[in-house]
Amino acid sequence: MSQTEHEKVLDKVKKLLALGESPNESEASLAISKAHELLKQYNLSMSDIKIEQSDIVDEVFITQDGISSWKVGLINHVAKLNYCELYRSKTLKMDGSYEATFNLVGKQHNTIVCHHMTEYLLATLDRMGKSLSGYGRNAIESYKSGLADTIMTRIQNMMKEDEVESVESSALVVQEKANIDQYFEDLKNNGSSLSKYTVPKKDNKDWDLYAKGRREGHHVSLNTQIGGSASDKVYIEER
Repeated sequence: MSQTEHEKVLDKVKKLLALGESPNESEASLAISKAHELLKQYNLSMSDIKIEQSDIVDEVFITQDGISSWKVGLINHVAKLNYCELYRSKTLKMDGSYEATFNLVGKQHNTIVCHHMTEYLLATLDRMGKSLSGYGRNAIESYKSGLADTIMTRIQNMMKEDEVESVESSALVVQEKANIDQYFEDLKNNGSSLSKYTVPKKDNKDWDLYAKGRREGHHVSLNTQIGGSASDKVYIEER
């Protein structure tokens, strides 16, 4: 394939992927399927396509001292579920301590869903934690950590199903991840030390209440549409 033909194929794939974000579900599905077929036919990958950055937003998601690792982990999983990424930066305060700020990166319609879903889940876990009246802070945090870990496992399973469910959704996931990866690559090339956030593990738990949280985390509703665009994802309150 000549250079001209190569560029024409990539241009066609980019146009098809753009159509893949159409609100018309059948049109979007067909466009992404055709884009995937072209990539396979010409032995190309998403890395061969120049990703446009104009619709990527980078916004402050939460600023908090001493934020629980389970809470950051949950936010991080919700972000990934909706094709976004989280990163952390630190600001030195006047008293010599550091304040952590977590930023969310992704397309704006995806970050909006992240905000709504996170607010719902954190409010639900806080409400469930209040049922442990009389327990100490560490016990309640252990319970919430168990709830969060089960929810994160469920989200991981949802993402795996999303990736293998069909050719169309698989191509969409690859496209959305490529957008975010390219954004962080550009940050790195511009001298930034920022990177995607990973949550450290902590073992200081009340293990009985942690196990209780793990069991009851299955009762928190995660009604998310799989296979559509991230803008189609919805959440509902716990039944």
